[in-house]
Amino acid sequence: DVTGVANFNDTTSSTSTTTGSVVIDGGVGVAENLNVGGDLRVTGDTVIDGNLNVEGALTYISTSTVQADDSMFKLAANNVADTVDTGIYGMYVDGATNKYAGYFRDASDGIFKFYEDTETEPSTTVDTTATGYALAQVDAIIDGGTY
Repeated sequence: DVTGVANFNDTTSSTSTTTGSVVIDGGVGVAENLNVGGDLRVTGDTVIDGNLNVEGALTYISTSTVQADDSMFKLAANNVADTVDTGIYGMYVDGATNKYAGYFRDASDGIFKFYEDTETEPSTTVDTTATGYALAQVDAIIDGGTY
């Protein structure tokens, strides 16, 4: 158990009690659980072999490409009643105004809607009365079904 500072490199190990940080230069293996009580920053590539559970109110991913092996995304996984809209949206800037466009299943009527130009960022619902909200044009070939 290390209290204070532990500095590790390939040839030496030293400890002191001046701060509460650990600096590792080289490799290290952790055979048991590793609990971090504060912020954790990892620079360089990170490989996690096993499940990754992220808990909190916000998960931000800053990347240029997102890849998933799974062919289906599950939205509203903790929805216990039909009270939240489910869908996908994106932000764009028109002049100096942030606007949002996307599609969703409206929990109030069960209808899927494509929309654009809303100035209110969606949360658990899409505000269809928000400034600028409009149904978006969808170009598609629809084959079959009844209307």
